[in-house]
Amino acid sequence: MVPGYSFENRDEEHVSHNSCFSTCYASNVNDICVAEQKDTVTANELKYNLQSVNVTIPIGVTASGASVDEFPALNGLKISVGRLEMDRGGFFPMHTHPGGHEILIVVQGEITVGIVTPTKAYVNALKPGELMALPQALMHFLVNSGKGKAVAYAIYGSARPRFSST
Repeated sequence: MVPGYSFENRDEEHVSHNSCFSTCYASNVNDICVAEQKDTVTANELKYNLQSVNVTIPIGVTASGASVDEFPALNGLKISVGRLEMDRGGFFPMHTHPGGHEILIVVQGEITVGIVTPTKAYVNALKPGELMALPQALMHFLVNSGKGKAVAYAIYGSARPRFSST
C-alpha cells in the first residue's frame, strides 16, 4: 500500500504510470575461474587455509587473509576474507580499507569495534555470533575487550580491499 494513494478508485492513467517497477544491476556471471581451463581445476584449488599467518601486528594480533592474489578461486567473485586472532588486550590500530566494505564476525571472545567519522564515533562490543558492518574507507579500530583470546573473520566486498593505517 502506498501512503496517501487509494488503489480502489484509480483510473487507467494512474495504472499505467504506477503499476510497473523494475530493478536491474550488472553482474559478472562466471563459472569457476582460477586462471586455468575449468576442465583442469581440482577440488584443492577451491579451498584455502586461513590458519596460516600472513601478518603479525605488534600489539597482540595475528592476521591471515585470502584475496584473489593468495586464493585464485576468488577470481571474478569480488570478495575476500581475513581471519584475526587477538591476544588478551590485543589492539588493531586505526585503519581503513579503501578498496571495499567489511563485515566483521566474532567467533570467539569479545572484540570492541569502533568506527570514526568526521562527526561521530560508533562503538560496539561484539560477542560470538555478532557482526558489524564497516563501510568502505571509514576509519576503524579493534580491541580485544574480553578475558581471553578473541577470533574474528572479516569478509570484504572486494577482491583486493587494501589496508591503510594512519
